[in-house]
Amino acid sequence: VVNVGRERGGFPPNIIKVIGSLTKYFIVKNISKNLKPGGILCLIDLDHNCLNHYEAPPLLMKTLAGIMDQLETRKNFDPYAGRKLYSYLYDLHFDDIDMDLSAHHLIFGNLSKTDQFNWTTKVKVAVRNSGYDFHDYDGGFDEFFEVFKAFFFASRRFTYTPVILCRGCKPAEGIYPADNCNPS
Repeated sequence: VVNVGRERGGFPPNIIKVIGSLTKYFIVKNISKNLKPGGILCLIDLDHNCLNHYEAPPLLMKTLAGIMDQLETRKNFDPYAGRKLYSYLYDLHFDDIDMDLSAHHLIFGNLSKTDQFNWTTKVKVAVRNSGYDFHDYDGGFDEFFEVFKAFFFASRRFTYTPVILCRGCKPAEGIYPADNCNPS
């Protein structure tokens, strides 16, 4: 999602917000070319996406890591995108870089109906179509899915995914560093 600030509604003019899946360096670099000096670029993405589960069985964690590898190489999905945001703005010489980190997922105790639906759908759709072969499970994906549900539906499970926000100000042409942030 890219939200370019407008005069009416949304963000003030000269602010660009990039949320998830577009946060690759070359995309951020190209988007920043459309930002005026003094404009603000906000990047938001998840980090260690779908990989923080305590105390999942070792085979399940190994499989989840393999699935993420497949999604990264075959589907252009970066489960570690959030940790890269600061370096993108730093390398583009942005000023006044600031960061924030919060929980996107924080799941413990009884599983809500919403989390149950969202995570089982995520596994049924994204994981099944990831290209991973589930070679460690005699029953293939179906056996993996049952192991996942047994872990994930248990009240003892603790799962979290951090969301990272990075914002910075584009420096004035030829000035580095600059104290020139002005979103209006």
